Amino acid sequence: MVSKEKTNEYLIFKVLEQEFAIDLDQSREILEMKNLTPVPDSPEYISGIIKVRDQIIPIVDLGKKMNLKSETDKNKVIIISMQDVLIGLLVEEILEIKKVDKINKSDVLKSSQKVDRAFIEGILTLNEKLVIVIDTKKLFDNFNLEMALD
Repeated sequence: MVSKEKTNEYLIFKVLEQEFAIDLDQSREILEMKNLTPVPDSPEYISGIIKVRDQIIPIVDLGKKMNLKSETDKNKVIIISMQDVLIGLLVEEILEIKKVDKINKSDVLKSSQKVDRAFIEGILTLNEKLVIVIDTKKLFDNFNLEMALD
């Protein structure tokens, strides 16, 4: 019997003109940004909260969370689930969904000082472009979910 490597699908999106990806299994839905309510005394990367189908969802500016200094308008939200809590990732643009056989997990990002490497799972090469794959579990390791759990 021939063993077959698992094929993953990745959601490709842009933050500060850089292409990033997350495993499609980690995302729940994609929304246009509407009716954002700011939350006083929240971390800089928390843009606010939105209400979706009677659920309050904190919105995280992905650029700020990854230490990218981005001031461009972001209007797309990728809803992910972490520890059974929904979190919205604010990004500039959704590009596509791609099936990929494998990602490069070697330490190839030594030259990329703009992105916090602790959040990086690996690199995809798509049409000769390098796409950084984000590990959402590591991204939200220390994320305080109390606001969403109340």
